[in-house]
Amino acid sequence: MDEDDALSGFAAWGNKLPGQMLRIAGVLHLLERAEVGDERPWETPLHIDTIGRAIKIADYFRSHMVRLFVPRPQVRERLVLDWLGERKKSDFNRRDLFRSKRRQFDDDLKLLEETLNQLEEMGWIRKYMQPTGGRSAQCYRVNPCLWEGDRSLDQAGEVLDDRPDLVTPELPVCDEVTS
Repeated sequence: MDEDDALSGFAAWGNKLPGQMLRIAGVLHLLERAEVGDERPWETPLHIDTIGRAIKIADYFRSHMVRLFVPRPQVRERLVLDWLGERKKSDFNRRDLFRSKRRQFDDDLKLLEETLNQLEEMGWIRKYMQPTGGRSAQCYRVNPCLWEGDRSLDQAGEVLDDRPDLVTPELPVCDEVTS
């Protein structure tokens, strides 16, 4: 997700950032002029380097805003990711997860579904239907980035089998898988 896209939900904050950056530039200017003993710093024009430093500070604050408010796994999402990490499976079915973590989801399958939907939106898993003898089973593929370095992946980050592919442009893709 691009930083600008991540801040789109915080338009009021983002709209105030340029004004805040100019205020920071003003404070930096006053500090610089005080160092050289200028008794009337408001009469001295701002130097372009001062504005450049203020822009760097504003970029720093913007990057921290993104880190604070971009969706991250919450407690139940983390619980599922940890469960997957213990098993190192490239796919799983909802039933096995629910049987294993039933108490953590308060015996509520709907709560598990919400958690899995959230993880799917975040790009960690993808739902698919596994054909069986009767009704199809609801299964999930795990994003290979979770298994970076796992020997079951080829160099392109794809699982070496014929199950449905997980790597798509909208999901995070591992830069390199080490063996």
